[in-house]
Amino acid sequence: MNTLRLLLFLAATGIAYAHEKYYVIPASPLTLEEIEQEKERMRNDPDFSDFDLESDLLSFEGAFTFRDEDIRAAMPGLEEQDKKISLCSNSIMGGASRLVYLGEEFEPSRYWLKESSCGLAENEMHCGPYQLSPVYKYKGQYLNVGGRREFDEAIKVISFVESRGISGMPEWNARVFPPETINDVEKTANGYLISFGEVFCGGCVAKILVFPKFDSKGNIKKLKYIDSIKSICI
Repeated sequence: MNTLRLLLFLAATGIAYAHEKYYVIPASPLTLEEIEQEKERMRNDPDFSDFDLESDLLSFEGAFTFRDEDIRAAMPGLEEQDKKISLCSNSIMGGASRLVYLGEEFEPSRYWLKESSCGLAENEMHCGPYQLSPVYKYKGQYLNVGGRREFDEAIKVISFVESRGISGMPEWNARVFPPETINDVEKTANGYLISFGEVFCGGCVAKILVFPKFDSKGNIKKLKYIDSIKSICI
């Protein structure tokens, strides 16, 4: 769920968030230009093909957002170079929200993620302190793998999926989980367990077990679909 859809959902339901310690971020009304930009995005989104964007339901009256400068002013621990990469919500989980910034690169391709759990109160958002976690970055993907060796092996698996796909993968899985949604690759006794889906907010997620075949040089020559574990859209 993108930022605006999150805010419209929370505004409609009035969900609040409680945390032992939280920081208050004020909401800002959308400008007319931002409303038109969002309508244009929705016109090009198949999910909204059946909606009348000029109806009262989608009039955007009272719609608001949280601006980066207000977040930075309210939240300690953000550096100038940190980049906001996500502000979204999982409505199935009671509107629980997550704010994520990408921190500095402290090793080649490895970054600090700064993640905060948030929720909406009246005309403001309450966010808890940031939690730090290390991730590898590959082509815009954030991989929750272990060390450098695991990352290098994950890249080989992802590169193979990008170029040749997974043999026998069901059509629904292949359509919903393209290679760019891979967020983890775990080597197991039964093959590779590949995690697909939205990293920060839920959405459609799955763990897919594949069995690799290697050539004489140890390179992957085939990945065969075995099973889909915890495949769900929320």
